[in-house]
Amino acid sequence: MAASPSTSPIVYFHVDACPRYLRYALESARFFNPDSPIFLIADEKRALPAALRVEVRTTASLGSARLDAFEKSYVHISATRERYERFCIARWFYLEELRRTEGFARAAYFDSDAMLFHRVDDLFGLIPSHALLACSKGVMPAVTLVQNALAPFLDMILGLYGDAAFLAERRARCEAAIAQGGMDNVTDMSFFQLFTARTDGLGAIYPNTSALGHIDHCIYANPDGIDSAPNRRHISRKRIFWEDRDGVFRPRFRVEATGAMVPALSVHFQGGAKRWMRRFNHVGGGFSVPRALRLRYYNWLLN
Repeated sequence: MAASPSTSPIVYFHVDACPRYLRYALESARFFNPDSPIFLIADEKRALPAALRVEVRTTASLGSARLDAFEKSYVHISATRERYERFCIARWFYLEELRRTEGFARAAYFDSDAMLFHRVDDLFGLIPSHALLACSKGVMPAVTLVQNALAPFLDMILGLYGDAAFLAERRARCEAAIAQGGMDNVTDMSFFQLFTARTDGLGAIYPNTSALGHIDHCIYANPDGIDSAPNRRHISRKRIFWEDRDGVFRPRFRVEATGAMVPALSVHFQGGAKRWMRRFNHVGGGFSVPRALRLRYYNWLLN
């Protein structure tokens, strides 16, 4: 019996010009979830292929009282650019307003360089039913599952920006790290970590490896027992093995200890790995290159 279609909304967020890799990510999400609503939150309207059926919502259309309060209270405590850090935190305010105005309870959020290769509804079976939001180990938000209103999380952020003791302690930590050539920034990951620690199960960490497969939160970081290749700019990079099954190119990871293959549910092509993103599965239209050659190419590219 065929699985029922996925219907949970999928949300991407990206500001500035729409890069090619974002279109690849949107296409992969649509290919594996033909019935799910897909939204792109962007700083302006973007022209996307009609076949992808992606609804674009601008940041200007998703304003809220909480967002206004955040913009007024934000304090930059980071070694990275203020605009970048501010947007990374603001995206959760935009996402909450999208959730509220569109009238859905749960949604799966993906970074613009995170590709989905699975039915999104299945991912929600990995987290407790009472969790408000859940992210990856190390509180990595590249794939974040939201199950209800984000108000408690957003209110915690606003409260901390009004907490002089918190800000002073984090500024001292940040400055000490910079002096030693490192970073200890206040980011949305910082707030995810605090929310998970301070709330009774409202913030959760999902298992990256499960019976479904493996959710990769960064192709470079934390190998998690996945077979990886040395990388000159990073410690290692996870190897991806492709199969062409039932007319679908499916990525897999190999467990280092056993050699077993596990489905790659999503892959976060962070940093320079974006250049390896491709239109692995097309929505509409065919391929000019034979499938057997494409399979060999993908395995050469990502092994």
